[in-house]
Amino acid sequence: MKKRPVSGKTIDSRDYRYDNIKFILIVLVVCGHLLELFKGADALYKFIYSFHMPVFIFVTGRFAKFDIKKILCKLVVPYFIFQILYLIFDATVLKQKTPKIQFTTPYWLLWYLIAIIIYHIVVFVLPKKVNNALSLGIIVVAFLAGILIGYVEKAGYYLSVSRIVVFFPFFLLGYYSREFEDDKRLSDILSKKWLVIAEVILAVSGSLLIIKQKIPNKILYGSYSYEAGKGQWWMRLLIYIVALFWIGVFTNIVSGRKLTVITSYGQNTLPIFLMHGFVVKLLKRYDFFKYGLYMNMLFVCIITAVVVLLFGYPWIKAALGFDKRKN
Repeated sequence: MKKRPVSGKTIDSRDYRYDNIKFILIVLVVCGHLLELFKGADALYKFIYSFHMPVFIFVTGRFAKFDIKKILCKLVVPYFIFQILYLIFDATVLKQKTPKIQFTTPYWLLWYLIAIIIYHIVVFVLPKKVNNALSLGIIVVAFLAGILIGYVEKAGYYLSVSRIVVFFPFFLLGYYSREFEDDKRLSDILSKKWLVIAEVILAVSGSLLIIKQKIPNKILYGSYSYEAGKGQWWMRLLIYIVALFWIGVFTNIVSGRKLTVITSYGQNTLPIFLMHGFVVKLLKRYDFFKYGLYMNMLFVCIITAVVVLLFGYPWIKAALGFDKRKN
């Protein structure tokens, strides 16, 4: 957290906008995983999945740097620990037949850890100072690679190769967006009221179009080829465009002020992300969501709130060995 002196004192210059964005996104992550457990909420599920991970990875890229100690302690070690824990949990608590403990195919949600480990390592080789044309060129190539990877049948869950490539452009967008953080003229243009309203309309309309076109969930996940996911290249292009509008919406609308609980929990999303999977798997194992749609939705809201507040609490963070993130 940066401090700057003012009359012999220091004031907090942290932009809390991204903490607040992460809070919203982690709520959507938990909610989205719970929605998988019953039928009838597919439209809401697709709406959430049309943007929540691209925006999350954009924010991750916004603060990424090559720090080998942080990569090892905050990402690599948790990956190995939780890969083992989830596989043991499957075998002992859920009584499911699980493969032997291995680390090349991430367990379900742990693909995200593998992806951001790779992204943070790639930062080491990315050009540190680039002009607008070069950074734009790198991003465009990444988007093309994300579309083309859909034609590679073997790029799937192994080492999360498909998802790493598919979501990489959003990491790059976040990473290079820092080049313009002090550009007041650009900031003034992007924050114009009419432009923000247009972004909201286009983002929501785009997500609704994804729902109307019945784009398969497997294509939204980014982990399947077009053939395996029963999709086409234009579907991924549409998802990319919609996600870009949502990034604009979040960065322009979400408050940059410190909002106590929201900001605090937004600084602590990784423990929530890693721990909530145990709850989701338990609820699935015992078929918890067996009520009507509205009752199930009510339970989704309650469980999401409890999970986020519980696993985002400071003592959980301390117990897992996560220090307060310094974005």
